[in-house]
Amino acid sequence: MSAKDDAPSRAALYLLRRMARGDARLTPLDSGDYALKAGAKPIATRVAAAVVEEFRKRGWLAPRPPDAFVLSEAGEGFHIRLQNVDDPFAAQHQLR
Repeated sequence: MSAKDDAPSRAALYLLRRMARGDARLTPLDSGDYALKAGAKPIATRVAAAVVEEFRKRGWLAPRPPDAFVLSEAGEGFHIRLQNVDDPFAAQHQLR
């Protein structure tokens, strides 16, 4: 994420898209970074600890015991708003 503005980077947008798939979660690695997993198989994505911390600060991640993180309701809402640049509020609050 850029220090110049509050917009997420392309890498952060990619992670949001992958996390929004439902069963995706971030699990810690011995290095201190995280692995993005969905189901029983890891997705070939390593996520830096700093990115996970930034997502946590923004409220986009929720803890999933014992030591993983999943996309929070706030993270899901942000992801939905990004999908509709014309009216992000309406996109988030439309009936499904």
